[in-house]
Amino acid sequence: NYDGVVREFWREKFLELPNGARILDIAAGNGAIATIAAEIGQDNRKDFFVAATDLADIHADLIGDEATKRARKTVEFHSRIPCESQPFEADSFELVTSQFGFEYSTIEQTLAEVRRVLVPGGRFVAISHHTRSVLIQAAKVELDIYELALDELDLVAGSRRYFEALGELPDDPQQLKNAQEKVQPLVEEYNRRMHRFQDKYAEHECGKFIIGAIGYIARTARQTTRAERLEALDKAGSDFQLARARLDDMVAASLDNEQIETLTLTAREAGFNSVHCLKLYGDDNGLAGWQIHLS
Repeated sequence: NYDGVVREFWREKFLELPNGARILDIAAGNGAIATIAAEIGQDNRKDFFVAATDLADIHADLIGDEATKRARKTVEFHSRIPCESQPFEADSFELVTSQFGFEYSTIEQTLAEVRRVLVPGGRFVAISHHTRSVLIQAAKVELDIYELALDELDLVAGSRRYFEALGELPDDPQQLKNAQEKVQPLVEEYNRRMHRFQDKYAEHECGKFIIGAIGYIARTARQTTRAERLEALDKAGSDFQLARARLDDMVAASLDNEQIETLTLTAREAGFNSVHCLKLYGDDNGLAGWQIHLS
């Protein structure tokens, strides 16, 4: 769960609510913000009702300490729910929240839906991606890493050529030596590409992830069949592409100053009278995102 500046941000918002308040977290991910709300409610005897919705499946039971597990049991989770269409009656919640989530949706429709489920005088509070935040800058670096690995060096396809040619490795030492000599040009090409990648990104966590996944398949080649090696490589390649797609989505969803101005106008059109969009800074004073307050 979150701690530091982010947790304190949400703690203040939840403590402002009266006893028995109803809270909805949209685009909830794994339910972190909803869990914080439930924890704050339990710790301060506020008897909150907390619901959380997300377009993906939310798993109610996650690893955590006893307080977190106890809090999650009180949250009403709703999976496969888009931000733009919530399964609740109008005027149902005093507070709707979102962290790094609602900006992925169709914002105009989402704000109208948020306004619908809020009680008169209710508030929407969100933390959203800023185009110049630390998170987005880090995402762009990782996208550069994936571009080098998957496009320029094509490590997955290069590895596949090597693993396919390697075939089934014999137990006989001489036959094994002959088999290895046969694929030596592919080994040299594989090593050349990996070394080029390692020289640039071996110390980056994303680089370690890619190097580790492909390197493990190569290191265990003698203990696996050709089919097993190729299956493992296909799985690694799929994981790389999924991670890359998530980063692309994150960068695309981030909001710049002009988009925040548009959001402000859209929020007023949706019926919000008070609109405040401010920068949020993290524990290291780095830009963490936008804080959005609508009422």
